[in-house]
Amino acid sequence: MRPRAWVTPVVVLILSFSFQAATAQEASQIDEIRSFLRAASSSIPRIDKFQQSSLAFNIAREQTRIGDLSEALATVRRVVSEEGSVSAMGSIASVLAGQGDLSSALDLVRNSAPGNERTKAYAYLGVAQALAWKHSFHDALSVVQAMGDEPGFFDKTNLIAQTLMSIQTRQWEAGDYTGAEDTLNLALNAVEQERAHPFTSEFADTMPADLYGGIASKLSREGNRQAALSVVERIYATLAAAESEESKQHLLHTLTVAQANLGEFQEALSSSEKLASGQWRDGVLLTIAMERTREGDPLGAIDEATQISSESWRNSSLRGIADALAASGNYVQALTTVERIQPAGERAYGLSELALEQAEKDDPAAALIVRLAWEAALNAGDETKPFVFEQIAVTRGILGDYAGALEIVSTMAEEDRVWPLQNLTAMLVHAGKKADAIALAES
Repeated sequence: MRPRAWVTPVVVLILSFSFQAATAQEASQIDEIRSFLRAASSSIPRIDKFQQSSLAFNIAREQTRIGDLSEALATVRRVVSEEGSVSAMGSIASVLAGQGDLSSALDLVRNSAPGNERTKAYAYLGVAQALAWKHSFHDALSVVQAMGDEPGFFDKTNLIAQTLMSIQTRQWEAGDYTGAEDTLNLALNAVEQERAHPFTSEFADTMPADLYGGIASKLSREGNRQAALSVVERIYATLAAAESEESKQHLLHTLTVAQANLGEFQEALSSSEKLASGQWRDGVLLTIAMERTREGDPLGAIDEATQISSESWRNSSLRGIADALAASGNYVQALTTVERIQPAGERAYGLSELALEQAEKDDPAAALIVRLAWEAALNAGDETKPFVFEQIAVTRGILGDYAGALEIVSTMAEEDRVWPLQNLTAMLVHAGKKADAIALAES
């Protein structure tokens, strides 16, 4: 199923676009937007508690951007869950850091919800990433230091390494290779500390290797292959020290996935022969198929994809391959690949995802593919999941067929309408049809 964030009421999307327009017009509409945001904020206690955090995150961010900090803080306080309020506070801190007020940003995170260190770590990560985007690398690294000063929790090292590698990637892209190497060493040192002094014995064997695998993958993606190979060598060391058979299987899987991410497909396949059949071996085949596809060899990826024993993983891989084939203009092979997907409901999903991907790329073939998806969805009957119709509706909206999209939405159960309506409303705003967007939101 297509990944989705928590649903944000569409009025926030309208406000976001309005803010962008106001900025272009020397902020002539700021007062109106401020009032709109306050009204949206006041609605937080009345909506589902699981959606409050997402709504507060977006509203508080926009309020901070226009300088309405006191109201942004009030918005955060309206969230019921402590975890949600800390997350929303992180959005304020990220904007403040981006505006140059790092001290206030760190104070907000540091003083939010003692005892909820894991959520606070994600807030720190957001602040560091905002600074790294601005190439304020020294300040971004100081945020990591602040994160490190907080009490520990089971995957703290993972989040620290993740944050450091986000900074490292921006340094590498900016041509600051010395700084990138220094930051990489900080991430590796953090993993070594975890290995020497694990927070919990439960993951003492496997967590360091998983972290090395993630770092190696990041380095490979940015083109730093030599450093990636060096990190993979560290996984071999953890494998040699493994005690239980379960740990050895986990670590061997981590190693083979790292090899696949580096494009060493034969080595990965050879290593995977020592893995137990099932999810361990499937994970390697899935990774190889994804990497072959990413490297421009989707036809070669089909061999690995069809060997995956898990039906859901196999279908996911085939959908990705079909997307890549269509993106290259090979629609016949793309549709042939989708035909390999079983059962019929999953095949309809593959076509609907393919249509959506192509519509998002302004590919003229999307119109034909969405029609095929619609026919497949109807023919599959009860096997077709509701999100297939959601994707078809959104695709029709992207193609400008709002009436057809809304016709599909009108047949859905109420709980299935939110995501397509959110997207359709945003499309109307983009198209300059703000009145229609507000009317749709109110309906």
